[in-house]
Amino acid sequence: MKIHKYLFSTVALLGGLFILLGANSQIDKINLKDLPAVKYVSNINLNKIQGTWHEIARIPNKYQKWLVGNKCNFEISGQKNSEIKCVYTGHKKYFNGPIRTHHAKAWPLDKIQNGRWDMQFLWPFKFSFWIIAYDFKKYEWIIVGHPERKYLWIYARKNSIGEKLYENLLNIARKNGYKSELIAKTPQPINKINASKIVSVERSK
Repeated sequence: MKIHKYLFSTVALLGGLFILLGANSQIDKINLKDLPAVKYVSNINLNKIQGTWHEIARIPNKYQKWLVGNKCNFEISGQKNSEIKCVYTGHKKYFNGPIRTHHAKAWPLDKIQNGRWDMQFLWPFKFSFWIIAYDFKKYEWIIVGHPERKYLWIYARKNSIGEKLYENLLNIARKNGYKSELIAKTPQPINKINASKIVSVERSK
């Protein structure tokens, strides 16, 4: 009986996370009818997308509240390399705080326009994970968006990037209809001095 209660609680919790992803965002106030459709990229070399990516910035969301030092790892798997395994990790409040790990699967919806992914953390829930820009020369950064502009993430191979590049990436986001003032940098451990400092990307209200 206790096992059934535990499974029910776990499913309810994970299901709630997807409700948050679908219903809670600072971008909801924007009238989507006034904006052009979000464009995703095509002809990505998925082999070069594999590996570890550090989260440089994001539109804050309740799902990631208080998480710092975030990173993700992509690995191609499945029959005919049709599936991408995704592992997301972050630390709660402190860079040396409790680690949070989430596993997901993703599927590019088209072989050519393969920047459009469906991602799934828990069956049968899926959400849109669209790569809207990437470094096509060296694959050093990618920008991930959402068709309704609810979410945005900037990822890089290193846990920090120069301010000039960061501003260029914000400009790309603006051109895709995102408000850059909603995008906040994700705290990353640059050195041991700030490794235990409490930080948060959530804005005070």
